[in-house]
Amino acid sequence: MHLRHGYIWVKLAVRESIRISENAMSKYTQDGRSRGREGEEEAKRKCGEANAFR
Repeated sequence: MHLRHGYIWVKLAVRESIRISENAMSKYTQDGRSRGREGEEEAKRKCGEANAFR
């Protein structure tokens, strides 16, 4: 019983830390996405040019 209680606590702690890291990641990816979208357009254009040359 005591062991299971500890297991549940660990599970909750892990879930909480995952949620925190996901929040941090989403913050970074949102920053990266706004910058990355411009880079994506650039990459698409370059890819289109490369295809045109082929």
